[in-house]
Amino acid sequence: MLRLGGEGKNATISQVSFDLNLDVEKPTGKRFKLYFQTPTFFSSGDGLSELSALKGLTLLSASIGRPMPIGGFDMAETRPKPMRKAVPPGSIYYFEGNDLAAARLEISALFDPEDSAKGFNVLKLINC
Repeated sequence: MLRLGGEGKNATISQVSFDLNLDVEKPTGKRFKLYFQTPTFFSSGDGLSELSALKGLTLLSASIGRPMPIGGFDMAETRPKPMRKAVPPGSIYYFEGNDLAAARLEISALFDPEDSAKGFNVLKLINC
């Protein structure tokens, strides 16, 4: 037991072991984790409809945060840019499929290259 924060609230500390593999008993190597490192734009806002429609992969589950509104001001046009909803960084989607290389191509085709050049849509596809 210890006290945390300025209010001195009581807290307990314990060690927890996390297993990040989805299928511990039968690791097949056919499961993939898609992790977004930056805000990512999808037409639907949350990416579920786009990612569940991929041909080579089956969407198993997703852990998505609250959508981030992203906008700004266009100095050349002297007007505000339209607000867009982005999937927040840290969102994770779990897939099952056979070919990681084909999955990378299919997923990268979903994103606008102009957004990617501005630093959005940075993702990592990891074999579980």
